[in-house]
Amino acid sequence: MAELIYQTDCYIKDFEAKVTRVEGNKVFLDRTAFHPISGGVAN
Repeated sequence: MAELIYQTDCYIKDFEAKVTRVEGNKVFLDRTAFHPISGGVAN
């Protein structure tokens, strides 16, 4: 599971991560600052 950076620093502006997997147009990282349900239009 990816490290969820936003849980410890919700104002982070940049970060480094390693690509762990690519599936079609999806890119999986070992850590992320992106919240899975924030921003955009709700589905």
